[in-house]
Amino acid sequence: MQEEKDTACVLEEIKNAALSGGLKAIKANENNFKEISFSNFFNDYLASHQDLKLSSIINNSGITRQHAHAIINGDKNGNRDKIIALCFAAGMSLDETNHALIYAKHSALYSKDRRDSYIIYAITKKETGSREYVTATDLSILLDEEGQSPLDIMIMR
Repeated sequence: MQEEKDTACVLEEIKNAALSGGLKAIKANENNFKEISFSNFFNDYLASHQDLKLSSIINNSGITRQHAHAIINGDKNGNRDKIIALCFAAGMSLDETNHALIYAKHSALYSKDRRDSYIIYAITKKETGSREYVTATDLSILLDEEGQSPLDIMIMR
């Protein structure tokens, strides 16, 4: 079995192949490509953070239980805000959140986008242990207070 190459190495080989006009590098790296879904990524995250309870994450996401389970199980594709809400509620880092967004086929958070910058701020505050922004609802309130559209999540009743 061939050893898996790191992402930077594969990227460099593809870029070099593009410059030299050959597709051989892509074909040679077939076993390094991954089909990672948001569902797989999120469930792997949960498995590596056994102190987290899925029920608490869903509750703190502000997404209805049924819809959240459908997204997490891969039965539905969550919109960008719902993915952000689930990641925020799970306490994911900025890097982990961006990976989750990419695996869900959404754009990563971008620091030059005003709304995204507030989301990045709240994620970073939460990463440092601040209790200022705990739930996705807290994040939505911050966005609203700063004149940005709140997260598009269905608030549980």
